[in-house]
Amino acid sequence: MQELGEDMGVAYLYITHDLAVARYMGDRIAVMYMGKIVEIAETEELL
Repeated sequence: MQELGEDMGVAYLYITHDLAVARYMGDRIAVMYMGKIVEIAETEELL
């Protein structure tokens, strides 16, 4: 999915509860609580 996004110049939204998977899927992570974004950061900074 990362290669596809880079090659095609598109972004995607990947929703998961597994931060280990999110770490490898994206450049940035947004943390939500009760339907609202409470934190956004670069993947390595957040983890």
